[in-house]
Amino acid sequence: VPHYNASWPSLTLRLATGGVAACLMAALHDPLVAAFTRDSETRAMLHTPLWTLLCALQPVNALVFVYDGLIYAVRAFGFLRNALLLGVCCTFAPALALAKSLSPSSLLAIWAAKAALNCWRCGSALLLIHVRHWPHWGGGRAQASAQASGSHATGTGPLLAPQQPQQPQEERRSYG
Repeated sequence: VPHYNASWPSLTLRLATGGVAACLMAALHDPLVAAFTRDSETRAMLHTPLWTLLCALQPVNALVFVYDGLIYAVRAFGFLRNALLLGVCCTFAPALALAKSLSPSSLLAIWAAKAALNCWRCGSALLLIHVRHWPHWGGGRAQASAQASGSHATGTGPLLAPQQPQQPQEERRSYG
């Protein structure tokens, strides 16, 4: 039986928020562009596939932001550093070189590479959260495991499952 996890509503809500943002950006293209720039060259650039890419990237960005919060919550800063380093070297840089060779627009190339990096970040965070930490969050198992081992600072128990107040243990004395 799969265990309910409190991060599912957050992920679903964030994905829906990203979808709504993408739709609004697509629907309000002209007013948004006019609000942010008066430069005719920049406006012309935003009437290319660049705006479509920016709209399509919003749901992925929204998930990345949720996963960033979960990564911070489990204090996996080393993982985040390593994932970003690997992502920049193996995803962003090659994607930027490829996009730049395929498109004369530097701005489109940069955003295409950023899209690739955010997809990498989303995938690597998904693996960390759902493979490494997820099994410890369901059904209070992390808390029971922590109490059984005598540990109160596992880093995973109180993250998403409500912590039950601990009952005072009877003091045992040895007379012998």
